Amino acid sequence: MLKTTNPKALAARQLKLGIEASVVDSRQAIRWADSILENEPYNDDIANVAMAEHASFKELQSLLEKIADGVSEWDGLRLILGSLHQRLVEKPEKMQGVVQFLTNIWKRNGYDAPVDLNFITRLEDAFMLSEEGIFGSRKQVRAGLLKDLAQFSEIYEE
Repeated sequence: MLKTTNPKALAARQLKLGIEASVVDSRQAIRWADSILENEPYNDDIANVAMAEHASFKELQSLLEKIADGVSEWDGLRLILGSLHQRLVEKPEKMQGVVQFLTNIWKRNGYDAPVDLNFITRLEDAFMLSEEGIFGSRKQVRAGLLKDLAQFSEIYEE
């Protein structure tokens, strides 16, 4: 498990990215915030998430970002890669969305990725080349991506 001095910030980052990747639904974020408010002293930012039932996708992301401040996207991403793996196993047709999500994170972080997530740097090209029939097949790209994601399923059990 990842170590952080602020587990709530890490959880908020995980939820924010999970919502963006469509592997977490907004109700999960609201339930998370509710459970914290039930067991810990009142926190305005967490209360705002708890009351976000009718908030837009972007508003909820913004609320979670306030809590997640200081935790890297990469740390949160590692925690949802197992869920992305499961999504790709269950719905192979969602591969383009998974590729786009991972590529967007890489781009937002200056086209740089940690060593353990370096597979993301080649993903967009591999997908595009297979789609255009230039190199490899969609099936091969999916198999490689599943293999890369599987290692995170084993490390960060949910």
